[in-house]
Amino acid sequence: MQSTFLAGTVALVTGASSGIGQQIAEDLARQGAAVGLVARRQDRMEAHVARLRELGARAEMFPADLTGTGGHHLVEQEPGAVRTELTDHIRDGVRETQQAWYDSLETLQAHDVAEAVTFMVTRPRHVAVAEVRILPTEQQ
Repeated sequence: MQSTFLAGTVALVTGASSGIGQQIAEDLARQGAAVGLVARRQDRMEAHVARLRELGARAEMFPADLTGTGGHHLVEQEPGAVRTELTDHIRDGVRETQQAWYDSLETLQAHDVAEAVTFMVTRPRHVAVAEVRILPTEQQ
């Protein structure tokens, strides 16, 4: 791991089997946090936890489907257009329109959003960053 800034802290990251959640878990682990990964896809989490542990991180996984549970947020991030596999879940008919829009601009990547979240949680204890909106330059 590269930093000890978050040493002694624990981060529970939802959606951690891919995309933004996976990148957030890795970035927080690189800052020294112990990370708990929560997601539906256990096979992907197992592989990600193994990689994090190889890097020297303390990582655990918690398979769970949190869709529709009304979960709570400690920080809120509002990313604009992010290219992840989530677009595969968009229903037919809408997917083509969405894909054309994504192809028309340079979208954010998972690491762009993960860096913003990592910034939010690595502020001194007396600083609270409650909300961040991050957009591709062309989406302004």
